[in-house]
Amino acid sequence: MSFDATLNWTNFDNVRKSLRFLKQEKNWDEIITEALNEWSSEIESDARRLLRDKVNDVTGRLANNIFVVVDEDGDLALKSYQRYARVIDKGYDGEMPFPNVKSKTIIQYAKEYGIKPYVLARGIHQNQPFAEGAHFSWTALWYNKDNIKKEIYIIAKRRKKEAIRAGTY
Repeated sequence: MSFDATLNWTNFDNVRKSLRFLKQEKNWDEIITEALNEWSSEIESDARRLLRDKVNDVTGRLANNIFVVVDEDGDLALKSYQRYARVIDKGYDGEMPFPNVKSKTIIQYAKEYGIKPYVLARGIHQNQPFAEGAHFSWTALWYNKDNIKKEIYIIAKRRKKEAIRAGTY
């Protein structure tokens, strides 16, 4: 199970327009992909930090399972194999069901807090802690937006110079 916090370029048309001198969309995709790869570890780190600021990640499993994927089209996604990452990030629409008292996660967290699993599950159900999302994924992307734009410009400028030197521009 994974969740997506996707940064696609529909809202950044001006970035692609500024790269018109490269002429081919394939070049744009390569440049954007290179820029995203350059900043992906920073985005991942920010998402983990923002999540830890919002949630007491006792085991570290939640934050440590967040990772960035950049595809060859220049789209970036923050993902996690933890099922509850999406609920924490986006929020839960409606009332959350009563947590499974026998789940390994509930048992592990109850042990960490020194309480019975039922007490922890009841507290989660009564408090509905994920009714509103933490929005750590989008915030991490937003924090790095300007850096990514600058990186795109730097790479595009470098590639233009390389193309001029090679006579392929």
